[in-house]
Amino acid sequence: MPCRRSISPRSWSIPTRPRRRWWRRISVVGQFGNIPGSTAPAKSKILQPSDLPGNIGIKERDRQKIAAGLSRLLSDTYTIYLKTHNYHWNVTGPMFNTLHLMFEAQYTELALAVGLIAERIRALGFPAPGSYKAYAALSEIK
Repeated sequence: MPCRRSISPRSWSIPTRPRRRWWRRISVVGQFGNIPGSTAPAKSKILQPSDLPGNIGIKERDRQKIAAGLSRLLSDTYTIYLKTHNYHWNVTGPMFNTLHLMFEAQYTELALAVGLIAERIRALGFPAPGSYKAYAALSEIK
């Protein structure tokens, strides 16, 4: 008769290969500096005009004027975007569905425009405004 071994949890063999962690296989880029395995720095730096590529054949003074004008346009566009979103959320009355869909289409187009304008400012070598305080100071729409 074969010898029977007692099976207990202590005698179970446990694989000793290193465990792979799913978060180490993900390449995280962006604002997630505090996640292990992230390649982004933990603290972000405020960009200065000298940090951004800006040699596109336009003089510095002219690029600065263009960027200032685009910043005002960005502020106005974002303000209209917020107002349109407000109307979309709060529309009432017999024309509800028509107005609701119209405002939705309008704020979707405005959101795309905001992104394009900000990218143009960045292409000129200047940081785009990105806070409510900056938008309120630059916008002519109240």
